[in-house]
Amino acid sequence: MKVVFESENDSGGVAVVQIEPQQRMFWTNFNPRRLHLPYVIQVVSYAKNKNSYQYEGVFKAGLSLYVSNKPLRSLEDKVFISPFGERDWGEICTPHDFDETLFNTSDDLIRSITDIWMQTRDKILTWIKEQM
Repeated sequence: MKVVFESENDSGGVAVVQIEPQQRMFWTNFNPRRLHLPYVIQVVSYAKNKNSYQYEGVFKAGLSLYVSNKPLRSLEDKVFISPFGERDWGEICTPHDFDETLFNTSDDLIRSITDIWMQTRDKILTWIKEQM
């Protein structure tokens, strides 16, 4: 995971995070499917309150997911809406216990929120194993 762009002002910020191509296991109808993913681009937006950073969740476009065939070199590069998003513009529905969570630094917020995609997958796998 690498932050390739970050912009912040007094009221909030946005970070663009790039994940190298990788294989990921997805479960569909209780059947595992290994997919080869291209570059995954995560966009995290947040609010800023004095000395804390607040994740605002899916209702304010907190985490969006895109894919690219090559690494980002500029914000003008073409990316594609991910098929794994919850909505047409790539938004990811994150667990609501993260909504409005306060973090001490933007780095802590970005790292925690971008890890959600993997954490959610692990929670699903744990639940599936418990049901068997």
